[in-house]
Amino acid sequence: MKHIISACFFLFSLSVFAQKVTVTVDKTVTLKDFFKQIENQTDFKFAFTGQIDSSQKYFTKKNTYNNIEVKDLINELNKSSLVQFSIVGNNIFVKHKTTKGNKKTNKLTGQVLDESREPVIGANVFIKETSTGATTDKNGMYSLELDNGNYTVQISYVGLRNKEKQITISDDTRINFNMDEDSHELDMVVVTSSKAVDVRNTQMSVNKLSMAEIKRLPTAMGEPDPLKSLLTLPGVTNAGEASSGFNVRGGAADQNLILLDGAPVYGDSHMFGFFSIFNADVVSGLELYKGGIPSKFGGRVSSVLDVSQQTGDLNDYKVNGGIGLISSRLLVQGPLKKDVGSFIIAGRASYA
Repeated sequence: MKHIISACFFLFSLSVFAQKVTVTVDKTVTLKDFFKQIENQTDFKFAFTGQIDSSQKYFTKKNTYNNIEVKDLINELNKSSLVQFSIVGNNIFVKHKTTKGNKKTNKLTGQVLDESREPVIGANVFIKETSTGATTDKNGMYSLELDNGNYTVQISYVGLRNKEKQITISDDTRINFNMDEDSHELDMVVVTSSKAVDVRNTQMSVNKLSMAEIKRLPTAMGEPDPLKSLLTLPGVTNAGEASSGFNVRGGAADQNLILLDGAPVYGDSHMFGFFSIFNADVVSGLELYKGGIPSKFGGRVSSVLDVSQQTGDLNDYKVNGGIGLISSRLLVQGPLKKDVGSFIIAGRASYA
């Protein structure tokens, strides 16, 4: 009885190995597709560990095997595929192939060139599956170490179109890449200015300040001073710590002409130069000519300062006043005759 069972098992094994199949494999066939071809034609089942990804492509050559026994097919595939097949009973086991001398990695080398066949220096060579990469040297050469398998190589460089290629590594491999110029045409941009330009005015080196601008500037003890505001303009410096005078472009303080509504002013300060004589409540604005002074002012070596005063209100009577840390002030204005004439009276007194 024992001999009969052994004979039956031997005959069963022969019948399993004698099963013939017709199979086509190439670089586009995944392990899963290959398993289906075999399992649909035979009783064999495939087994593999988690290290094998059945959705990947492990075949390196295109071959069609017609009416071939399974064991012969396995022997042929073991010569050209990136995995190792082995038959145990009715099962086919799949594992990663170990190369001669226990070689685990292969060298991927090559050169990156542009359209003119010049080497691309500093191009990024990136392997998507392993998240590793390299940078090309001065000759456009790169070098990477990879295990056997299928990989996606991505090449990128500023100004050149990105390149991507699917490769299969089973031995030391050299692959060159040619990159094309990547040009992007920008939309036209029109830059305009909203500031009105008075092309009729040829006057140069003139600075204008309104009283509203002067009051926005930092002041000493809260008292706005038209003369002190000039120090914020380019080319204007203080004549001294205890003086309200000013120097323009290196000139002396007495080389400046100061006008109040066209009338010359010879003493421009109070309290030893701590205050200027101009009451900020009645000043409407000022103009400082630092060069090219018009002939109507008579000329000065350094500059001409033209201070303009306000006019009284033609419609309503108004009273303004204020008490500061070092001075007090009062302003009264109104119409003499409505819409015809007006008056304005202002005074300022210091506590010194």
